[in-house]
Amino acid sequence: MIIVSNSDIISAFLNLIIQSENEYQFALELQRAEEKKTQDVLHMLELDNLNYKERAKLATQLKNIRQKRRRYKDEVEELECIVQFKKENKNLVNLLTQLLGKQ
Repeated sequence: MIIVSNSDIISAFLNLIIQSENEYQFALELQRAEEKKTQDVLHMLELDNLNYKERAKLATQLKNIRQKRRRYKDEVEELECIVQFKKENKNLVNLLTQLLGKQ
């Protein structure tokens, strides 16, 4: 049986709250980078005079880019709730930090 202390639980929760904001920003940047890649591929398809093989290669790249973007977007949406909670409850986060210090 693993025994977890109260301070471990409070610390884990605070770490989740604090780290979520950095992870949110990072995932948002990665999502935007994939969106830029999507636009680059679409512009190549639109403007470049490509043969069938080149278009097929770009279509595969586009599929992979969109899948990565979806993963980052899902992560952004998941973390957004935690980041919003932190913004709306700054006082609670401070109180939990103080409580952790007392534990």
